[in-house]
Amino acid sequence: MKKNILTNFIKIIAAILVIFSHSFALSQNTSDYLGKYTNDIVNFGGFAVAILFVISGYYIMKSIDKKGVDKFVKKRVLRLIPSLFVVVILCEIILGLFFSNISVITYITDINTYKYLLNIIFIPVHNLPGVFENNIYGSTVNGALWTMMVQFLCYMYVYFAYLLKIANKDNIKKYLIISFVLGLIGYIVLKYLNISILIAMIRPFLCFVVGGYLYYSELLKSSKALLIVIIAAIVCLLINNYISINIFLIICLTYIIIYLCKNYYVENNNKYLNSILSSSYELYLVGFPIQQALVSINGGLMNIYLNFLISLIIAIPVSIIIRLLSEKMIKIFDF
Repeated sequence: MKKNILTNFIKIIAAILVIFSHSFALSQNTSDYLGKYTNDIVNFGGFAVAILFVISGYYIMKSIDKKGVDKFVKKRVLRLIPSLFVVVILCEIILGLFFSNISVITYITDINTYKYLLNIIFIPVHNLPGVFENNIYGSTVNGALWTMMVQFLCYMYVYFAYLLKIANKDNIKKYLIISFVLGLIGYIVLKYLNISILIAMIRPFLCFVVGGYLYYSELLKSSKALLIVIIAAIVCLLINNYISINIFLIICLTYIIIYLCKNYYVENNNKYLNSILSSSYELYLVGFPIQQALVSINGGLMNIYLNFLISLIIAIPVSIIIRLLSEKMIKIFDF
């Protein structure tokens, strides 16, 4: 499927925003500018994750509509797992050897070292023995990986919704309504049980769903609708409460992003620029551990902007290399 370079550009900006947001938390254990404005309802990292799920939802629905569901799972798994596998293994080896405060023998014989491999199958495990224990944010190796489980569950959700003949053009409104009802029920139950970590999954899920819904929407052809949504987005940001911020992210932001991706097609034949822009997923994966490593080298604290700048300089070439490695893996094993 031919992809708009504008889509890849938006995704790479979103991945950079995640690194920018994490630089505040990891370097000084504080909120970024958007987090402070919204009283931590959302920060730039959450804003960027919403964008990534919006685009994912749109293109997943497009992929299923154009090619059917048969190749859907294989294509998605092949996009997610190889790069994730490389990142997890590199973290196991490099961080264990150079950033753990325990001996190598103790590290390689600790069962928790191998539990970290569960990240490859989308089960988040955040710590490695002795790694980053003196950092101000704590010993989390790669906090960004929690969204991988959400991404996989979103894929499975739309897959089964399609099999049940809900996620298609004829029933797309039903798909949207059912998804929002499930999201609301999930929020109420999780709020009652006080499981805040799982509550955080609902917003990206709904962004994913609305992104998929908009693939079939006629509203994307209307510039008047875009103007109304932009005004609504500004109003939501000015009101600045939990409901208005989530309306902004799930509805307004989703519409604006998909409107741009669908209505403005930009081609690019520069292979170097394409290599960078197509590595947004890998950039997202490697940013957090690189930032934590830099903070660790600096003694546990670091200047926020220096962390962001150095991390980005390192992460961009690393992400490109990992993308190439994952493509090689797929060819070697003939997936």
